[in-house]
Amino acid sequence: MRVIVLLLTLAAGICQAGGFVPAQLSRAYGPFHLGMSEADFSRLTGIKPGPCAICLPDERLAIVEGADLARIHPQAGEESVMDFFFYRGRLYQFTVAPREGDLKTLARRLSDRFQAPPEVDDTSPDLGQLRWQDEHTRVTLNYDPQDDRVIAIKYDDLPTLEARQAALDAQIQVAGAP
Repeated sequence: MRVIVLLLTLAAGICQAGGFVPAQLSRAYGPFHLGMSEADFSRLTGIKPGPCAICLPDERLAIVEGADLARIHPQAGEESVMDFFFYRGRLYQFTVAPREGDLKTLARRLSDRFQAPPEVDDTSPDLGQLRWQDEHTRVTLNYDPQDDRVIAIKYDDLPTLEARQAALDAQIQVAGAP
């Protein structure tokens, strides 16, 4: 009986409002982590983020690939590419195109790492998504639903992403004002 009570207590701690509450998501991939400064990123990589065509004035982009990425993060390998977006001097989004493209293996690995099952979004015939999210972080695994090939894994800092979106909305409003 005590075992049953203990199991029910544990289950109650896992569930809240009828749903599964994931552990806090990891905000890092190798040496890169959401919130790191541009200066720390430049020291680590030797690359200075710069402006881009789709960036806001307070936003910068860096791309690390091939031998440079393998030197900094050997597990990523030379076949991988990573994009890094900074807003107001802090890393708020990065995307990795993994060298390993097996959907089931990567989904299982991420679920184990985050101790939670993903939300599945398969509403688009062209892009499938598995998402893990807490109040600060979202990790999205994008894949081709035709052949289950993984396209990319994206990490987002949600508070910074929201601040960036508010700045973009304000910029659009000003541009559209008479």
